[in-house]
Amino acid sequence: MEQISSDGTSSPEPARWSADLPSIAHMTFFEFVRALAKAPPAHYRAIVFIVTDQPWSRTGARPTGDAAERWLAQGYNRLPKSIGDIRYTAHYKTTALVYEFKKVSKDADAVLVDPSPTSADDHLDKAGIQNPLSR
Repeated sequence: MEQISSDGTSSPEPARWSADLPSIAHMTFFEFVRALAKAPPAHYRAIVFIVTDQPWSRTGARPTGDAAERWLAQGYNRLPKSIGDIRYTAHYKTTALVYEFKKVSKDADAVLVDPSPTSADDHLDKAGIQNPLSR
């Protein structure tokens, strides 16, 4: 989770990563939500990467917190070796889903900004990962 300005530009260090998150290798959904609850008022961004050779589509329905917790409970914090060993070919596509949250005060819950006024491409560019991803 990254702290950003309202236009998607990364906040300067050390505020950029100041939400006091645990190591990503050990983070649970509950820890993510708790860190966001403790975070100072600001805009935040989370980027999810989907790598697959199968077609998929969004349903248009917003997931609930319970649904997201079930997804995380069924997932892994890293790829199993059997998946990591699969060769990435032209049949695979990588999609980045960018979620922007806004927290208006210390006591307020962070809320999803939907739609974000900043495009996903601009988010990836302003996070400094657009060029490395396009290689």
